[in-house]
Amino acid sequence: MSSIKRLQKQLEETEKRIEEKKQEIHLSLGEEIVETLELDYDELNLVKDRKAMAKKIKEHLNSNFFQENREDSGEENNIPNEPEHER
Repeated sequence: MSSIKRLQKQLEETEKRIEEKKQEIHLSLGEEIVETLELDYDELNLVKDRKAMAKKIKEHLNSNFFQENREDSGEENNIPNEPEHER
């Protein structure tokens, strides 16, 4: 029974690390998008429907962005896997 509890604890810890990593990606990607697009935080604060705003941004992006990068490069994508400050 203790091995089951140990495995359950490992699973819970893994799920927690996954959620933390997702949160980190959400925060850092959002920050990079805001900075790159030079969006004004005051104006963003006035946006009530952020989903609608995200949809508008998506409309301007190529929906096959990552797929095309895989095909063009023969790799997963051309975007570096580590932030510039970690290179």
